[in-house]
Amino acid sequence: MTTSLATPHQAAAAGDAPEPEPGPAVPETTRRRLAPLVPDRDPWSWVAAGVVTVIAAIVRLVDLGRPGHIIFDETYYAPNAYGLLRYGV
Repeated sequence: MTTSLATPHQAAAAGDAPEPEPGPAVPETTRRRLAPLVPDRDPWSWVAAGVVTVIAAIVRLVDLGRPGHIIFDETYYAPNAYGLLRYGV
């Protein structure tokens, strides 16, 4: 008995199985998400990012030098620092 071994390419060329139709390998939404950033594509997104940044800066920086109460590290470490400066111990 004799058998012939065909490579997958030869078997497909012989017409054993039809080739699938080529289609997009990656969905369009994924392509748009992974596309390089184009600054002039949507200027309103830059405006929104700037507004959020300014609001965050204001919230964090207002009264930064005048906290309302003593914080944990000030309670324990400030007297230690004072002792080191005053007595060297």
